[in-house]
Amino acid sequence: RKLKGGDRPALEKQMKINVMKIGATINANNGSILTDEINVVTKMLSDCGHDVHYHTTRTRNMIPLPHATFHDLAEVTDHSFSEYDALLVFNGNANFYGGQEARGDLMAYKFINKSKCPVFYFLTDWLLPLQQLWPNVEKKQIQYKWDNQYTRDEIEVVREDIIMISQIYNMETLQEKYLDKRGILYADIIYFPLQDFIIHEYEPIPFVKQEDRWLDLIYGGTFRGGHRQDKMIEYYFDYPENLNVQMFGNLKPEHFNKRKTVDMKYPDFISKKVKHREFFDRMQTSKATVTISDKLYEGSAISNRTNESIIGNVISFIDIGYDPEMRIFNDELLKKFNYVGSKSEVIARLEYLKQNPNAFDEIIKRQYEDATGKMSKDQYYKSFVNILESKLENREVEEIQWFQN
Repeated sequence: RKLKGGDRPALEKQMKINVMKIGATINANNGSILTDEINVVTKMLSDCGHDVHYHTTRTRNMIPLPHATFHDLAEVTDHSFSEYDALLVFNGNANFYGGQEARGDLMAYKFINKSKCPVFYFLTDWLLPLQQLWPNVEKKQIQYKWDNQYTRDEIEVVREDIIMISQIYNMETLQEKYLDKRGILYADIIYFPLQDFIIHEYEPIPFVKQEDRWLDLIYGGTFRGGHRQDKMIEYYFDYPENLNVQMFGNLKPEHFNKRKTVDMKYPDFISKKVKHREFFDRMQTSKATVTISDKLYEGSAISNRTNESIIGNVISFIDIGYDPEMRIFNDELLKKFNYVGSKSEVIARLEYLKQNPNAFDEIIKRQYEDATGKMSKDQYYKSFVNILESKLENREVEEIQWFQN
C-alpha cells in the first residue's frame, strides 16, 4: 500500500520538532508500548536529520529518550510556544483524578493553542481523539481551588489547521463516529501504519521449537471494558481437553459474563500485568494466538498485536471479521492458512500443526518474511517524515505567496 506523502524529495531545511503526550509522562524507563511508539517516532525524525525535542513532567526515575532533547514542563516560558517548526502530540486521555489539575495534559493543550507552527495529532486508538476540555476545566479549577487558573483561550481548541496522523485507515467511519462529535476541526487526516514500527525496530526473539511449547493457544492483554468480550469467548473458551489455552495480563475469569459462558470450559488465567518487553517471551510458550479486536476496529484499523506475535514467533491467526480485506498478509499461503472464521477452524489448524512440525516452522518463517518484505526500514522512516516535511513545505510556499502578494 502506498502511503500518502511518499516518494518526495526531502526538505532541505532541518526542522525543530516538539513532541508531547496527553495522559502520560514520556519516560524511556517504563517499558511500555507507549514509550516505544514515541521513541521510534523521535528516532525516525532524528535519523532523517531533524532536531527533536519533547516536553514532559520530570519524574524521579526518569530515563530520557535517546533521540530527543528533554524539556521539563515546569520550565515552559512564552518563548517555548514560538521556538519550533512543528508540534506532534500523541493521543491520550486527560484525567483529573480527584479533581486534580493534570498540569501536563493542560500544558499540552496550551502548546496546541499557542504554538505558531503546524500541529500534528497522532491518533493510534479510536477512543482517544482530541477532546474539548475547557467546560470541565472551567468548573474544576474553581471547585477544587487549583494552584493555576487557566483561561478559555489557553485550553479551548479553536484552530482549524491541525493535521491528524491516523493509525486507523477507515477515514469515513473515523470521521462519522468519533471526530464529528468532538467539536474539533482538522485540516487533513493522513493514514500512517505506525504499528509496523514493531517489525522494523524489534529483533525476533530466539526461536523455540514447537515441541518445547506447552501451550497451544495464548492471548495477552486487557479486558478493554468488555469491548472484545464476545470475540474472546468465541476464540479462547471451550476448547477440548487436549488443547491448552491461556489468557494473561489484566484479565480475570470474573470479567466474563456468566450468562455468555455458561457450561463452557474456561482457559487458564494468569492475572498479572506483564511489561511489554516481557510480553514476547510469554507469547512463545504457545504455538499460536488469534488476533481479535473491538467491534469498531473491524475493517477499520490494524493494531500492534499481529506484528507482536510475528516478532514473538507464534502462529498469527487472524479473525477474518477483524481484517476482512486481508490487509495484514500478502503471502497467498498465509492468507489461506492464517485467517480464521471460527473456533473449529482454529482447532483444526492447531491439530494440523502438531502433526506437521515442518509446516509450523514454514509458517513462522513466512510470517516474518511477509511482514518485513512490504517496505524497507528506510522507506518506512521516510514515508513518515515526509508527512511532516510536506506540510511544512506547503506552509512555507503559502507564506512566500502571501509576502509576494
